[in-house]
Amino acid sequence: MRYSHVILEGKPTTGKTEVSNLLKIFFPSQIVVLPELTTVLVREHRLNILKHRNRLTDLLAEAVPRRSLEVAEILASRGDVTVFEESHMGVHWAYSKVLEDTYFLDHYDRVISKRLPEPDLFMRLDMPVELSVKRQVARATKDVEVSGQLISDMFENLNAWHAAQGHKNLLVVDTNRAPNLVIADIMQLLDLEYRGLEP
Repeated sequence: MRYSHVILEGKPTTGKTEVSNLLKIFFPSQIVVLPELTTVLVREHRLNILKHRNRLTDLLAEAVPRRSLEVAEILASRGDVTVFEESHMGVHWAYSKVLEDTYFLDHYDRVISKRLPEPDLFMRLDMPVELSVKRQVARATKDVEVSGQLISDMFENLNAWHAAQGHKNLLVVDTNRAPNLVIADIMQLLDLEYRGLEP
């Protein structure tokens, strides 16, 4: 089946950005990719994701309503596409619970949670925590690097967040496999068919 709005989640280095870029390049008439808000804001404002939490929260509180409006406008004007978002505020909420970031948690309850879009599908890219840590070291992006313990604790909270929301639309894709197998599964889940141009 075709989904109108899909949100991606997953441990660090499961390939979220890479999958998003691939879909954007190879399926431009079927997919509109919106980048992860947190990463966009961290890099745009040169923040450290662990040290500059309050500033990041303020920026997210402004950005989330704009993102929800953007999704709605795309679907209204191009009803035949799938909006594909990298990550969501449930992930940030889960990290914030581990970090005891009461500033974000308060803003989430009062403001952010009331402006979140409800996707047709949450797609989780998953693999062992140990592999996520090794891939982070290889990737060498210190601004968004997190420890294995933090990842484990975060995912416990993320599962609780999904349960509290009553979500029945979470699908898991194993990314501890060859990339062609991962992409094939995602294409099947999203009902994507490559439409090349005649030479």
